[in-house]
Amino acid sequence: MSVLSWYRNRQLQKLNLQHHSDYKGWEGVERIALYFEATQIKETEIEAWIQFFETAGKNVEVLVYQSVKRKDLNPNWPYPSICKDDKSWWGWPSGLDFGTFKQHNFDLFFDFSKGEEPVHQIVAETAVAGMKVAFQKRKSDWADLVVRCEKEGYTQACREEVLALLKFINAQ
Repeated sequence: MSVLSWYRNRQLQKLNLQHHSDYKGWEGVERIALYFEATQIKETEIEAWIQFFETAGKNVEVLVYQSVKRKDLNPNWPYPSICKDDKSWWGWPSGLDFGTFKQHNFDLFFDFSKGEEPVHQIVAETAVAGMKVAFQKRKSDWADLVVRCEKEGYTQACREEVLALLKFINAQ
């Protein structure tokens, strides 16, 4: 284990996270967080998820990881972002967008990231949410629900499948 890996793990252990869900049931959900990795998704797919939940009457907040520096970010990019230069050398994200994001309490948190960078795990584990949903099995350490569907969450059929699962899961 490298010193860098040891330090990252130490920082994550300090969070003292407990693996449990405070999911209120679909009817009790008001605020939903979506976390994407920009290099692996099109803007239209982000908009599709936002529109899907907004038509169901939910408030949606988005955070996107960009693998470019903030100065190289497209000025027309509409979503709050963590850029490559918003991370410390050990991978811990910082910046105004991340700071604002982690201050909120969400009913649902969706992680669509696919990369191996530590920033994805840190964002997911620091997000305060009643239920955390992931689309890859390797994220089962922190996720309350791992959904396996076509194209890892980017199709209309997958959106409907996730909604059916969330409605099926009983409230506490």
